Amino acid sequence: AEGVKANFNEALKAKYSEWESKSRLFARRITPAVVAYKLASGILLVGLLIAFFGGFFGRIGGSARTEMGKNFGIGLLYILGIPAVIGVAAITIVGLPAAFAVGGVYGASMAVASALTAVVGAYELNTILNKDWSKGRILLVSVGIFIGLKALAAIPVLGSLGVFVLTAIAFGFLIQAMRGKVKPVEKTPQTDSMVEDMV
Repeated sequence: AEGVKANFNEALKAKYSEWESKSRLFARRITPAVVAYKLASGILLVGLLIAFFGGFFGRIGGSARTEMGKNFGIGLLYILGIPAVIGVAAITIVGLPAAFAVGGVYGASMAVASALTAVVGAYELNTILNKDWSKGRILLVSVGIFIGLKALAAIPVLGSLGVFVLTAIAFGFLIQAMRGKVKPVEKTPQTDSMVEDMV
């Protein structure tokens, strides 16, 4: 530029290559630890949800599939609509505290989204299959679904889209349940227990 010729120092290339290789080695070593941490925290969240809200999930489990389209619409409105509401509220000084409060609740719900979806799925299976799983079995199934969601999310585009749809359905269902729009499910007695009672 302007008659000045730029020269490249070849010694810098070796230093960059060495730094790049060390960075890749560090990434390879740290990745399993990050994955293990995410799985452990997810399993902990699943356990806490079942321990504290197992009764609630047990009462409503098995009815999410009855209005899946409506649940998806409500969940989609929540996931995409709340950030817009927060943004509008944050513009005004009066609405700023409300924006922070709603944003905190929204952020917390998004942080446990996968765990919530997994727990809802486990209780759905419990009722659909007409089982009477203990909390320990529910926990195992929930963890399996949680890991499955994470594996599905690793698939580009379609996997992430599938997880998004399932999460929206779960959120919509929970919102409807909290509004009292979901009737408690009446489980039909299992055949084995009926035979034992007759004997």
